[in-house]
Amino acid sequence: MNKNNLIYLDNNSTTRVDPRVFDAMAPYFHELYGNPSSPHRYGLEASIAVEASRLMIKKLFGIEDRELYFTSSATESINIAIMGTAFANFSIKKHLITQATEHPAVLEVFKSLESLGFRTTVLDVDGQGFVDPQAIKNAIEPDTLLVSIMAANNEIGTLQDLVSIGKICEEMEVLFHSDLTQAAGRYAFNVSEIKLDMISGGAHKIHGPKGIGYLGLNKTTKKIRINPLMYGGGQENGLSPGTLNVPLIVGLSKALEICEENRTGETEFLNGLRQLFFTTLTENIEGVHLNGPGIRLLNNLSLRFDNISSNDLINGIKTLAFSAGSACATGEGKPSHVLKAIGLNDSQIKSTARFGFSRFNSGHEILTAANEIVNFIKLKRK
Repeated sequence: MNKNNLIYLDNNSTTRVDPRVFDAMAPYFHELYGNPSSPHRYGLEASIAVEASRLMIKKLFGIEDRELYFTSSATESINIAIMGTAFANFSIKKHLITQATEHPAVLEVFKSLESLGFRTTVLDVDGQGFVDPQAIKNAIEPDTLLVSIMAANNEIGTLQDLVSIGKICEEMEVLFHSDLTQAAGRYAFNVSEIKLDMISGGAHKIHGPKGIGYLGLNKTTKKIRINPLMYGGGQENGLSPGTLNVPLIVGLSKALEICEENRTGETEFLNGLRQLFFTTLTENIEGVHLNGPGIRLLNNLSLRFDNISSNDLINGIKTLAFSAGSACATGEGKPSHVLKAIGLNDSQIKSTARFGFSRFNSGHEILTAANEIVNFIKLKRK
């Protein structure tokens, strides 16, 4: 089947690049292709584009007079934020806190730091994926350096209470980092109002290009010391050395700009698609269960189907593109650590599928997709 006939519902894994983003990037591949570190006109034009993008993103997150660095991905940004901070403060504080449903980019860094002599606390979550801010407060010790809690879960869509956690971290004088990858662009984030000290994110979940990320530092009240993890150049204050990827930086900036300009309408649109999909399923077949909270990341649904495995759905319905869970963990063949953390057993995990919606889906597509799932499950259950 021609792949263009597929209805794409895996937008929590990655998204189609918006044509407006592509058009914004194009000149920096073949016309304005200079190295932004070079002193001539080509370099100057590239440098102007980078700094204009940096300024726009800083303004978006409310860190105009602070620091924002470009990296190769959200994963790199997370590594620099957590591991770089830990290394810079090893002789002072050695305890870090996160939650059980974090992305592997956080959890694997915590495991690595443990092997290097740091102490870590990974807090449990409830059945909807929420970490209790009071549990974070109770876990903070005199030796605690940093708390890292993601804004929105990439599998079950849980939106954490960053405001309450930020207040606790400010009160306890602990650094607060958040992975905004799934949520930035879809929700407003002012780092000073939320009391966030560090933010990480990328572009390809919001119709921007792959291969670009950002690390924001908000040094309003706390001193943030970070050691570089890579060496070889002075770009980005030495934190992400190497020639800056100008086209992708411009694409990241444009993707965030489009999200900001259209947030209200897009929120209503995506919520409508999600509700249409869920209602069509639940009104036509029994045994459909929602994983995670009702109020959730607006383009995300994690559903489990009684007596139907997600592999059967994915392999049996060739006209739809969706997944069982996080693309970053699927290749390992292990049960989702997120679904385990909210208390699902192996059978429930195997029956879970994740659906992600985008501005490029239509109501007709969503109805078609939901009805194909309904028809497939009815046949399987006969």
